[in-house]
Amino acid sequence: MKNWSRLAFVPLSSLFLFPLAAAAGASHLMPNVLYGVVSAASLPQNPAYTRASLVRDLSVLNHSSQRRTVNVLIDSPARVAALQQYSQAVSNPKNPLFHHFLTPKELDARFGPTRAMIDRARASMNAAGWRVETVKGLIASVSVPASRANPGLPVSPDIWSITGFAPHGIIRTPIRAATIHAMAASRPATHAPAATSSAPVPDLSLTGENFHEMPVALKQTTAANGDVVSVMSWNPMVTSSVPAGLPINLFVTVEDPQGNFLPISNVGGLNDADQALVSYGTNAMPHSSDTLWQMPIAAWKDIPPGDTLTLQVTLNNNTTLNASFPLPAFTGPATALSPLTGQQMNSVSGMTSLPSNPGAIALFAIGTPPSVQDVTSYLQQNGTKTPSPTVHFIYEDGATAKEYGQTGDTEEAELDLQAASGAAPGTTIQDYVYPENDQNDPLISYLTDLSQQSTAKIASLSYGFFGEDPATLTSLMDALTAEGITVLEASGDQGAWDNGADPGPVGVSALEQVPSVLTLGGTDIAAPAATAPSGATVRITGPLIAKVWGGDYLNGIPVAVAQAYTNQNAATSGGYASTPIPVWQQGFLPSGATGLGVPDIASVAGYPGLSGFLQGQNVVFGGTSLAAPLTAGWLADVESILGLSSTGMGNINPLLFQAAATDPSIFTQAQWGADGVYSLSQGTAGTWNPMTGLGMVNWGGFLRAYNNLVPSAAPGLTLTAGTEAVVGQSDTVTAYVHGLVNPLYQFQITNPKTGSTSLSGPFTPNASYTFTPAVPGQYRVTVSVEHTGGATLTSHATLYATTSASMVSGLTVTSTLGARNLRPGASVTIKGTALDTGSHPQYQFVLRNPQGTSRIVKRWSAGQALMLSHLKPGSYAVTVYALDKAQILHHRWAQAYRRTAVINVGSRLAVTVSKPASVNTPVTVQARTVNLTNPLFQMSVVWPNGHKTWSGAYRHTGTLTFIPTTPGTYTVEVFAKDGMAPPGSAYAVTRRAAIQVSG
Repeated sequence: MKNWSRLAFVPLSSLFLFPLAAAAGASHLMPNVLYGVVSAASLPQNPAYTRASLVRDLSVLNHSSQRRTVNVLIDSPARVAALQQYSQAVSNPKNPLFHHFLTPKELDARFGPTRAMIDRARASMNAAGWRVETVKGLIASVSVPASRANPGLPVSPDIWSITGFAPHGIIRTPIRAATIHAMAASRPATHAPAATSSAPVPDLSLTGENFHEMPVALKQTTAANGDVVSVMSWNPMVTSSVPAGLPINLFVTVEDPQGNFLPISNVGGLNDADQALVSYGTNAMPHSSDTLWQMPIAAWKDIPPGDTLTLQVTLNNNTTLNASFPLPAFTGPATALSPLTGQQMNSVSGMTSLPSNPGAIALFAIGTPPSVQDVTSYLQQNGTKTPSPTVHFIYEDGATAKEYGQTGDTEEAELDLQAASGAAPGTTIQDYVYPENDQNDPLISYLTDLSQQSTAKIASLSYGFFGEDPATLTSLMDALTAEGITVLEASGDQGAWDNGADPGPVGVSALEQVPSVLTLGGTDIAAPAATAPSGATVRITGPLIAKVWGGDYLNGIPVAVAQAYTNQNAATSGGYASTPIPVWQQGFLPSGATGLGVPDIASVAGYPGLSGFLQGQNVVFGGTSLAAPLTAGWLADVESILGLSSTGMGNINPLLFQAAATDPSIFTQAQWGADGVYSLSQGTAGTWNPMTGLGMVNWGGFLRAYNNLVPSAAPGLTLTAGTEAVVGQSDTVTAYVHGLVNPLYQFQITNPKTGSTSLSGPFTPNASYTFTPAVPGQYRVTVSVEHTGGATLTSHATLYATTSASMVSGLTVTSTLGARNLRPGASVTIKGTALDTGSHPQYQFVLRNPQGTSRIVKRWSAGQALMLSHLKPGSYAVTVYALDKAQILHHRWAQAYRRTAVINVGSRLAVTVSKPASVNTPVTVQARTVNLTNPLFQMSVVWPNGHKTWSGAYRHTGTLTFIPTTPGTYTVEVFAKDGMAPPGSAYAVTRRAAIQVSG
């Protein structure tokens, strides 16, 4: 065996080739195999035989201790170049070949390897000891033996590139999968539960670190013990005004009198004078050992200047400190949104009406196949019936339905499927599932699989990949573009840090280096919205505003902390690839850009998140992993409305950048933000940045602009109507037309009972028509369009109208044992009784156990009761939902009544009082609970003269401090209840304590 460490430094001009003898009588060229060194003149001018490739591949061949799988792209340089030219032509609106896409068979015949090429490449690989397993399109999957079998490197002009010798795989650390946020929708401000810590010695991890830039705003409070609480921000808006609704980050530290940073166990008690803030959960910054905490806050309404934020900081030694911070003005009509349902998220897309027949979407999953039942639960959140997708699971490379992936893979697969299903209701989804630790490169396999099918013209990827040969990826993407397939990839959730460098250029993944890939960054969003008293979003009523999804401004935070935050807590990735800037990005990227800009556009990744389901539980999904499949669904809607579902749109990036130049109002650009390296202080429509690209696309606006973007597009017409209407309530149908000049519309409605038709009137420019169904049944809606060219186009849609007479109008919930605190082992029955204008009330029961996990324990049925037996200690919450059977049939989930009963089993309350208690000295009462989940507290103090004072509404804090002014006996009564208990004290555990105050 050769000593490769020596051969690697032999000058290229002195290398030579070892040919192998061919079989006797062979008429074709002898297959060549390389074992050591080679003359440059003897090698094909293909990417597989560059100097770097030779050094790497021969080293692996000589040292690999096990068999490996590589992907070999077989083709000639001339055909690869011709494929590249064709993919560019079909992507250029000014080229006569624009959108003249090919079938997989046509592409393979025109640009793929011929039979002779495959045979010659196979002969060289066989001679090298390699075994060809499969050949799909351009790619051969090949098994290469371990070094002990002395394999060589095949040399053939028909081998274009090889992937698999360099380390390659999926970016997992940090996991680029679905990010699940816990967010508070309640008002006023809420906070995260206190963390527990028993560390007796302060962790001084920030001591000696440099906050290398002074904060824009800083408020310090010195406590009685000399500790200094600092609340600060690096966001310049904090000194003037912040758009209402969007989250802004504040940071908290505590230093002792010697300047040592002290570890914090909780930051809570957030309140403001105007009661207008929501908190997204305080938490410690990673790598700070709990000495630096962040407080993302947002305003759900205007706040004038002068408001003050108050908070309470608890140290690891249980010391409690109070602090305050002067807030800026919060302005604008937007409100802080709660997690959105699929239907609410669709309103973000700018589509007034979704098509009934969106095109198919391909998804990528590793390990665990997603649950279709969770998709059903997700769609049932919508107020109207939403068609379910048709899902085809395609198991590749030996994957099975029982495959299980690493942590995060389940979330990723569920998120992708639910987001795409909700954004394109009724779509067909081809979910490609690859095994965990796939011997084949799953990215190459996925792109190859896509190139060999004609069903899905949109493909979404929420993972990042590394190590693939760029020539292989470029050729595969050229093939997919030539077939009309659009590939979307999430830009990532790790910000722009790269191996700790400061500043570190973003690690743009392998596929993102290809210009024809549509890359998605992430935003936080807010909008004017109608909300329920709880703060939950009912509907979005106005235009969006956005910021970069990530850590706000982290400029001054120590480098190691900021890097750990963007790596672990998520921030949208982006930056510049080594690929040259494509022509459509020129003029958008800054003058110092080193290459292709990533991402192209953005969508929702952070707040408010998507209300989804995972293993039957309601969770909140986020990340650029959400942005990609959402956009894939909306793009499927766009292609359906344009009549392009069967052909696709291929590389859509030139159209998007053209739209940004000619009609920037189509895009909602982030107003500010940062991701660890890049920052944005003022974003405007029609601009690009390396975090959110062009910003969020209003796909309805893109549809309206399509004729101008593609003036040569063939005429087409689509009519959309809702899937369900209600008798006596108005409904609107909308026509979408492209490729026509000055279209005029006329609508015709057919009554399902009489068969008679009615017209909207004469032809007009109005593309929408509103009518009121008079009877239940199936209405046929027809639109006719006249235009300047003289021809008339027609399209049809079906609308189902139902009556809303039968419905639940009230609900009461009772317990056989009332609200008593039960002994462990007891049994109890919860019963729901609904008032119903119909005659078929049905009930659903959801149980939240003492560990805080909720699940449906009894699905919709006529059964009114749920029995719980042999209960263990803890508090349980049973939520009963009620609907009429007709409401369930039509999926009117928003009309459901729900009531919650709480069951306390062995729940206890302990009260301690600070001592000694004397006049004019603060007395602190501390309450702690046992066997209560997420407890809320309320306290009262009865003074010696009989006067009673209250702590206020139930709150998370179990501490009350008061100052007695007269000696005597004070009586403290403490109420504690489960966090899901209804208002009032019926479900509370109580305790009294007498405090003797001396003079």
